[in-house]
Amino acid sequence: MRFLTTTNTLRALVLSAAAVALVGCTAPRATADADQKAKQFTAQAQTASLYIYRSEMTGASAPMTVSVNNQSLGKTNARTYYQLEVAPGSYTVVSSADNTSTVSFDAEAGKSYYVWQKVTMSLGSGTARAQVSLVNEAQGQKGVLASKLLTTKVRPSAFGVAQAAGSIPEVPAPTPVARPAAQGPRPASATATAAMSMPHYVPDAKPVGRAARPAAAPTAAAVPAVSPAQPAPVATAAAAPTPTGTKESRLQWLKQMRDANLITSGEYETKRQQVLSAP
Repeated sequence: MRFLTTTNTLRALVLSAAAVALVGCTAPRATADADQKAKQFTAQAQTASLYIYRSEMTGASAPMTVSVNNQSLGKTNARTYYQLEVAPGSYTVVSSADNTSTVSFDAEAGKSYYVWQKVTMSLGSGTARAQVSLVNEAQGQKGVLASKLLTTKVRPSAFGVAQAAGSIPEVPAPTPVARPAAQGPRPASATATAAMSMPHYVPDAKPVGRAARPAAAPTAAAVPAVSPAQPAPVATAAAAPTPTGTKESRLQWLKQMRDANLITSGEYETKRQQVLSAP
C-alpha cells in the first residue's frame, strides 16, 4: 500500500514538472504593459475589478476552462490570471476540469474581487481537480503578483462596460456608406433627341416615289432646310408656280419634317397652306 502511494505521488510530480515547459506555449499571454497595468490594482469608480488567478504549479499540464456568467474566458495554466472590469451586479465564476467548481458573489462599483482557482491532484487517478473560491484582497493580490495576465476574446460589453483591461478591444461596426441620391437621366442633345423621336415612316397607300428635292426654281421660292436650333423662315408669297407633282412632293417632305420634330406643328400647317394655295 505504501508502494502504491509513493508511485502515485511520483507520477503527479513528473506530470507537474513536464508541464513547466508547456505553459509558455499553451497560455495566451497578454503584453507585459497590460500585465503591469493590471497589477496596479486600481479600481475604477463606475466598475468593479475582477481577478481570477491560478498561482500554483500543481497540475500545470492540465488547462482548465474559466467562465463568468456563462461567458467562457478561455483556459488557465499554472501561474496565470484573468482581469476584467465588470459592471456592478451578480456574477458566477465556474471552473471546469475533471470536475466543475462554482462561486457566486455580488460586485460593487469601486471595489476589487479576487477568485482563487485552486488546483489539486487526485492521487487515485492522477487527474487535476479545480476549486474556485472568493479570497481577501491580501491573499488575492499575492497570487496575482505571482502570475501572468492572459487575454480573452470575450467582449467587455458582455459585462456591461465599454472596454476591459487585458481583453481584446471591441471592433466598431462599420459605418454604412450612404448611397448617392438617384439622379434622372442626362438630357440628350437636340440632334440625338430628334433621331430618337423620329417615327418610322410608313408611305401612304398610294405609292409615291422617293422624296425628291424641289425642282429647280428661284432661290426665293425654295423651302430651306430647318435645323432644331433655328426656326424655318416663312416662304415668300411671291413663289413661282408649282407643278402638281412637285406640290405633292413638298407636302410629303413637310410631313416628314414635322414627324421628325424638325419643325413645329404650327410651322407645318403654315407651310402646308402655302403649298396648297400656290397655283
